[in-house]
Amino acid sequence: MILMSDLPMPLFVGIPTPDGRAPVMTINALKDMESLIGCKVMPLVAQGSSIVKNRNNILNTIREIVGDDKVTVPMLWVDSDIFLEYESIPEVAKMVNEVFDVVDVDPLAVVAFSPNYNMSNGWSALALHGGRHPKGEDLIHLDLLAYSGLGFLMLNMPVDYEFHSGPLGEDIYFFEEVPLNLRYWSGIKLWHQKLMVV
Repeated sequence: MILMSDLPMPLFVGIPTPDGRAPVMTINALKDMESLIGCKVMPLVAQGSSIVKNRNNILNTIREIVGDDKVTVPMLWVDSDIFLEYESIPEVAKMVNEVFDVVDVDPLAVVAFSPNYNMSNGWSALALHGGRHPKGEDLIHLDLLAYSGLGFLMLNMPVDYEFHSGPLGEDIYFFEEVPLNLRYWSGIKLWHQKLMVV
């Protein structure tokens, strides 16, 4: 019998969705990079009325898969309305491998990388210390960030974290409560497609 502990750790891809949509083109592109990262890509989709609940359900599933001995796991959060350009896959693979490399050296190091994309209000999903939202051209590869959106975030994820919401949104609380080294990753093109039901 093959145990989970005998297999290489997969790259977990958490996709919280309010309406059952998942970015199929993005998932297919990420699955195509398995040979570049040396492990399986495991998409985990959770649907429900609350994005916070969906994120926590994804983490519950990961805990069931990896067991109690894992404190953190390499993970990519992808929102259901984020589309990855296929030609960016080699750069995404480099970003993923960087997290795996750091985890090999220090399994508890919470390192995170985020490319740039715009939120629905047109602002960058990235923020520098002081709350300034920079434009992509203002940033240098691996610049230190204060926070980003969770729409496309590669990190060594603490599996016992519990997302919660409030006036600031669940992502801001996450970056305030989890001590991590968050850096900008350049060269990845993403599209943020908002759905409006009329």
